[in-house]
Amino acid sequence: MSRSSVKYMDLIAVELAPGLATVGTEIKLIGNDSGESGSILSGYISRVDRNTPIYSQYTDFNTCYYQANASASSGSSGSPVFNVDGLAIGLQAGGISNASTDYFLPLDAPQRVLKQIQNGGEVKRGDIQTVFKHKPFLGCQHLRLSDKWESLFRKTFPNLKGLIVAEKVLPEGPSDGKLEAGDILIKINGKLVDQFLCLNTVLDENVGQTVAHRYGLACSGVFVSDPGYFLHPIRRLAIIDSVNHNRTPNLVAFVQVMKEIPVGTSVPIKYWYPDSRYNLETAVVTINRGWSQKLKMFKRNDTTGDWDVEVHANTSPSVQQARHRVPHRPSTRIIDQITYGIVDDRDPDPIKEYLGISSHIIAPNTEKLGQGVNLSLRRLPVELQPVKIIDARAIGVSEEWIEKIQNDPADAYMFKVERTWGQLPDQFQKEDVLLSLDGNLVTKLSALEATDGKEFLNVVISRKGQQITFKAQTVLEDDFETTELVSFDGLVVQRPHRTVRQSIEKLPSDVYVTCTYRGSPAHAYHSLTAMLSKIPHNTHFKMNMVEYSGNPSFVTLKKNERFFPLTVWSRDPSESKGWKRITYENGIAAAGEGHHGLSM
Repeated sequence: MSRSSVKYMDLIAVELAPGLATVGTEIKLIGNDSGESGSILSGYISRVDRNTPIYSQYTDFNTCYYQANASASSGSSGSPVFNVDGLAIGLQAGGISNASTDYFLPLDAPQRVLKQIQNGGEVKRGDIQTVFKHKPFLGCQHLRLSDKWESLFRKTFPNLKGLIVAEKVLPEGPSDGKLEAGDILIKINGKLVDQFLCLNTVLDENVGQTVAHRYGLACSGVFVSDPGYFLHPIRRLAIIDSVNHNRTPNLVAFVQVMKEIPVGTSVPIKYWYPDSRYNLETAVVTINRGWSQKLKMFKRNDTTGDWDVEVHANTSPSVQQARHRVPHRPSTRIIDQITYGIVDDRDPDPIKEYLGISSHIIAPNTEKLGQGVNLSLRRLPVELQPVKIIDARAIGVSEEWIEKIQNDPADAYMFKVERTWGQLPDQFQKEDVLLSLDGNLVTKLSALEATDGKEFLNVVISRKGQQITFKAQTVLEDDFETTELVSFDGLVVQRPHRTVRQSIEKLPSDVYVTCTYRGSPAHAYHSLTAMLSKIPHNTHFKMNMVEYSGNPSFVTLKKNERFFPLTVWSRDPSESKGWKRITYENGIAAAGEGHHGLSM
């Protein structure tokens, strides 16, 4: 939280007193229950040794939770839990939605970490890659706890209800081969262990792994948080085992292997997914860095609270293809040589269908392209659907026009407007039946091709049984092409492409969100670029949006130039990749990829 966020707040320090949490303690939970700010809920602590609840894929471990009946709902998570004297004894962590049960995180560990930070020390967290659970003495007796040790624990700790037991030992971890599931923890360094606080205080020297704990897997390999385009077809949540026949047990090994692979090389990558650990899959991935030339590694800096970036240069040159060695597939003019028969393919892959386009449509444009003419194709801003003659008569097309259509020597159809987009007012409407363009009957879609290049067309339609004539304006095909992309805060925006325009009759703006980067502030054109570049780093701003349904909405984002800088991609034939990249960092625009920023 920045200073500006608390500038006008009357902040009061809360004293932490985790030792006062006992069964029967009356508590007050202050939070935002059900989204209502300033709610105060009451309850009593019923347990102080409850094992961590299992919510979903994100589950705490190696600690106990307090259990109470405060009936809190969503909106209070993270709120302090006070006793009647105003001392904080816990932190709201979760609960059961269809019951009054709530779970609180004890403050022993947070208090210890807070003191380390206040003293300027290093915060050390970790475990021995073993998941422990609290079990009552009766359960420990079933695990062969001797009377000697049980008597000693009960005598030393009169209020103790059970002991800590190993539930899951991760393979290849520090405890592998030393601890087994079901082992009862008695002592560490000669000291009796009665609770998780004692265990964690001793073990805070190693960093734990959430994914390995969840699935009971060894803490090795490279976890794919989001593959982007780089690792296609590998999906997110995969664990990469090797790249180009080289094992990648950690990120350092992965980076070293990737540095040695030339750009453009196709290499095998072996991987697996945690939910099918024994199914090792292989994908051939082409190393393509056309959109991101730099290989970056981000490391957390607890001193600054930021992430330091290391840029690793590729040590191998790009692979240049020798065109005379690239295999080509020859073809013959079988359609001209054979007058009848079945078309087959010599390749083993079956052919589903052949599709083509009439040469008389593309021939004029091909000739213009050969002359170096910059084509300017135009289309009517409508989507048409064929309609049967009998249906056209039923929706009001006059017999005069139906007779004209039926007298056409070729197979004739009529067409109605399915949807419109980007057109001037008082032109086409849905269900209009198109009769003629510039005096020519419309019985085939090829009639639309003959209108290329014309800005206005004389149109005759049938609407609700009436014949209507008007002049329709066409739209440029260039408007549908993507020539510029802008990314910021994990959003990628562009001008609405064809599909978007065909789906929305009236565009609210010319800025369309085409995707968001996972984990970015957004996950949860020239005027746009100029406006975004003026917003300072770490500043909140509001974006007004309109959904496909037409409903307006807004989101509040926080600009983050460290990981998601403002980047503009513009189509430029003079560039080697066909696109020019401008990155804005610290208010300065520079060509190419920025020093910071995640490459997606």
